[in-house]
Amino acid sequence: MEGSGAIKGKIEEKVGRNCPECGKELIYKFSRGGKFIGCSGYPECKYLESSVNPKLQALKDKYD
Repeated sequence: MEGSGAIKGKIEEKVGRNCPECGKELIYKFSRGGKFIGCSGYPECKYLESSVNPKLQALKDKYD
């Protein structure tokens, strides 16, 4: 049998903002842990942030 069924390759989507640390474009990235925002300048720039909308998270926290 060949391969484990894992998808190889990168899935990236533009955020529409620039990195506050280096000025390069921020992109949504996807990992086993879920979706996050990272700098397109990785690995030189390691800027990361959560992709969760703060207003939605506040509502979720309120009703959980």
